[in-house]
Amino acid sequence: MTSLSSQGLSWRDISTQMIQRRDESIAKVQPSIPDVPTDLPSNVTEIPRHLLSEETVAITESKPEDLLARLATGKISSVAVTNAFLQRAGLASRLTNCVTELLPDQALARAKECDDYFARNQKPIGPLHGLPISVKEHVGMKGLDNNAGSPAANNGLFGFRPTTYRLPLEGLAFSMQGAEHIVAVIGPLSTSLEGIKVFTKAIIDQQPWLYDPSLTPMSWRYPATNQSTLLRQGTDGRRKLRVGILANDGIVRPHPPILRGIKTLVDSIKHHPDVEIVDFPPYKHDEAWRIISSLYFADNAADEKKAIQSSGEPWRPLSEFIIKENPNVKDLTIAEAWALQTQRNDYKAAYTRHWNSVNTSLPGPESGIPLGVDAPEEMDRMVDVILAPTGPGVAPQLDTAKYWGYTAQWNLLDYPCMVFPTGLHVNAKDDPVETGYVPRNEQDRYNHDLYSPEAYVDAPISLQLVGRRYNDEKVIEALEFILEIAGKGPAAQS
Repeated sequence: MTSLSSQGLSWRDISTQMIQRRDESIAKVQPSIPDVPTDLPSNVTEIPRHLLSEETVAITESKPEDLLARLATGKISSVAVTNAFLQRAGLASRLTNCVTELLPDQALARAKECDDYFARNQKPIGPLHGLPISVKEHVGMKGLDNNAGSPAANNGLFGFRPTTYRLPLEGLAFSMQGAEHIVAVIGPLSTSLEGIKVFTKAIIDQQPWLYDPSLTPMSWRYPATNQSTLLRQGTDGRRKLRVGILANDGIVRPHPPILRGIKTLVDSIKHHPDVEIVDFPPYKHDEAWRIISSLYFADNAADEKKAIQSSGEPWRPLSEFIIKENPNVKDLTIAEAWALQTQRNDYKAAYTRHWNSVNTSLPGPESGIPLGVDAPEEMDRMVDVILAPTGPGVAPQLDTAKYWGYTAQWNLLDYPCMVFPTGLHVNAKDDPVETGYVPRNEQDRYNHDLYSPEAYVDAPISLQLVGRRYNDEKVIEALEFILEIAGKGPAAQS
């Protein structure tokens, strides 16, 4: 298919055609999407429960693992599940303008194939049999335009950023193809932690490294079973977990709701005999941002600039911020790129030493003592995972997200992270403005001034759990353990 951008159309014409295509795809959904009220509240999350059928609501609010169990036993058809999600997605788009394009014809055709296969064989095609999955436009699909876009975050979902080279990237479209100074990753979003596990395991169990030679040939290890990832066992055989708390990166202080989310979760687990809470001080996160914000755009953002300029579309404020106003964006020579990559590697080594030194007597990155760990008792005191904000606030208002440090940090280090909902939401009573706070720098001042509880009321409060490189399964297992202790696990939700 020829993309609209290659047909010499203006960005306004492309926008008009894409909106028309989106609306036509939604109009195909049957039963048709109900009309929405004209006077909408700011929080529209309850509206689908009033406009859609009970069956549609029940299906679309089921956990993925529950739907998969029913699909795998023929208790529900893939066509029924797909129709339900098409309806809810179409309604969501009318409420919030969140969908770029629905694919009802393709989705229902594939759903019917799944149902027909089950009818013939009385077994599912595979571990994700019949489950509808939405994909970001980075993922190439035959006959469709595929463009890079910004992912949605802070929607009260679980989201997993794996270590590089665990999940395949073949067929994805993104800028600076071939650049390896900051390697891209792809990961799932789900309404449940189990959904993340099911999806990730399904991919890794296919041994994708046999088809993509860039991948690490590492099987799925859950529960974690080797010494590097096993959650500690106490003398009584119970699991032990040491959680480092990084509530503030020392550059930009998170808004009150984020700090409340951390405190609430810590308070709910800190007295458990199998958990130890440890303060995890930040280590030169400003240095990490200097390095990665240059490596993100090592060609002076030539790819991004070309795409924007070729369309004729005016620059959006955040594009200007991260490219034009970013002092670290420049056209790096080969020598300069190598130097930055060396700095990246040095920082990663220093952060490893920093992690090792937290809560132990091991030397930190500034000690000058050669790196090495030969004391089992010190290893046993090391932090297992870090609990941190996902950003300096909850879901940001349009054109205001000017601090990326709480996620870019782990991209530079290539640490696996799991974003998860706390179950809390912003409210004025619990999250007042910090009136006496003195910002430590201009970035901190900007972020502080963005906040008022009224502007973010009802927004979900999410956090993230971070692990060491290739400790992906450990992060998942640790979060499952934490949520169980906090009373937010599957048993508490059922």
